[in-house]
Amino acid sequence: MENRPIPYRTMIQCFAELFFGFILVAGPISWTDRNSFFDTRNSDHNEQRWISLESLQDSVNVDLLVLGNSHAYTGVNPKQLSAATGMTSFVLANNGIIMRDAYWNLKSALELCSPQLILVETTLLNGKATKTKDSATLVSSIKSINARSRRGSKLESCLDLLSFDNLIYAWSPTLLNHHLLLEKPETVQKNILMGKYEVEPSKQKLFLGQHARFTQGLSIEDLALYDSLGPPITSDLLNISDENIEYTQRIIELAESVDAKVAFVAWRKL
Repeated sequence: MENRPIPYRTMIQCFAELFFGFILVAGPISWTDRNSFFDTRNSDHNEQRWISLESLQDSVNVDLLVLGNSHAYTGVNPKQLSAATGMTSFVLANNGIIMRDAYWNLKSALELCSPQLILVETTLLNGKATKTKDSATLVSSIKSINARSRRGSKLESCLDLLSFDNLIYAWSPTLLNHHLLLEKPETVQKNILMGKYEVEPSKQKLFLGQHARFTQGLSIEDLALYDSLGPPITSDLLNISDENIEYTQRIIELAESVDAKVAFVAWRKL
């Protein structure tokens, strides 16, 4: 059978159809993204932390930086930690993240501050890994990526944290949160009426203490109880993935490169 070349006009027509088909799909998605119709950031404080950290860059340096997940930002009151240590403290944490996210948080944060001490919350050292089918881990990673204020590190971390088929979700709230149309249409309606959502720095800027569960420091009796109970985390209680071991080492090496010390902390529920 003779192979006949595809007519030039047919190729042009095919590319034109693909192009206009892409515009018909991408155009509305881009429009809803720009207008924040599917945005859930107004219920998410992660981005506000980065804006607050960036706003401090030229006025106050952060001496003590806490990396972690929700255990960190609900268990640590930076105002009390600063008062107790004499070191300006900031909790840079995202709910549900693991060690790989924390590494990229630190790398981005070092563009904005020069901490002397970096505290790493140990629940980051769990058996989970990114680029898995665990939807909760994926969504947490995407929120962590979107919260970062520096576009360069945001893109770099996106390529490291997500598999190719999930990359688009990190850049489009519409695609990430399209389920809201069926599950929470009132949220979409509220966003449409409210208009484009703008994140503002926290009024407390440095401390963000409204996310801490505790309003007072530990008493002498509490400290004595902690000492009597022994370490809250032991090796037999941890299931640490190889990925988390790798990124823990990366955090240590990154800290050493800027002459910062690293310490690991664990919370115990009394």
